[in-house]
Amino acid sequence: MRCTWLQATCISLGVLRISLLSKGFIVTGTSRLMRHRASAISEQRDRCATLTMGAAGKKRKKMEKDALKYANGINKNVARETQKEADVIAERLLKTCAEPKRDLTKIAAEIAELRSRTSALKPAQSYELGKDWRLVFASDDDAISVVGTGLHKLPLTRMQDFFMTLEGGSNTARNIVTIEVLRVIGPFPNLRNTLSGDCKSTGADSLNIRYTSMIDGTGKETGGSQTGEQDRVVEVDVAFVGQGVLVLESSAKSKKPLSLVFAKEPDLEGELAKLRVAGDKKDDKKKK
Repeated sequence: MRCTWLQATCISLGVLRISLLSKGFIVTGTSRLMRHRASAISEQRDRCATLTMGAAGKKRKKMEKDALKYANGINKNVARETQKEADVIAERLLKTCAEPKRDLTKIAAEIAELRSRTSALKPAQSYELGKDWRLVFASDDDAISVVGTGLHKLPLTRMQDFFMTLEGGSNTARNIVTIEVLRVIGPFPNLRNTLSGDCKSTGADSLNIRYTSMIDGTGKETGGSQTGEQDRVVEVDVAFVGQGVLVLESSAKSKKPLSLVFAKEPDLEGELAKLRVAGDKKDDKKKK
């Protein structure tokens, strides 16, 4: 049976259509709908995945935040309990320092006990530093010289009393006024030397003290940048600070740690008056 020219042409076009359809060049209505549905399903799946990941991320962040808050709470509780334990040891240290015959070995052991709690308490950044302090124990003369003038080593001279005031500023930066009262053997009045400047914490237990002024017993300014001299810079470690006790240490002038124990002084001006070297603390601050 012969095919007419028209029939042959139709057959050829049908074969071409099938070929193009199989290769995706021709999209029927049904194929277009299926592809649209597949695309919508894919988009919905991606959207769900994004939402799921977002929810998981938020949940994870909340869990991390809660864990950090819990850890901070534990750290604060540990620090609080450690401070209580240290305060008991510090009170015992003050009593040991006040004994007529001091047991230096016992004092060193109690200071070491306080120092062992330093990392948990960060004493150099404590607000407890901001007080008037009175020296009650020094391991030797060199220990006093670390934060004082060292003039108590002069012939016929001895240290009568020593005070340190840390105040103002933040927990990491403060003003400092150090007053030493010297007694010269003989019919002479007590002498008052005043060092003033600023100090800042350089770590959990380290203080950097910078003296910018020194006023001697005659009231004359004899040291510091205001007289054309270089500021005096001192590095000390805060072994402990509490409500009533401050312990400083330094190894600047010795191979072994030099220790200074201070007690809180509630009436600095009154004590200076008793020593007959009373002055205006405000004037000391203005000199800085």
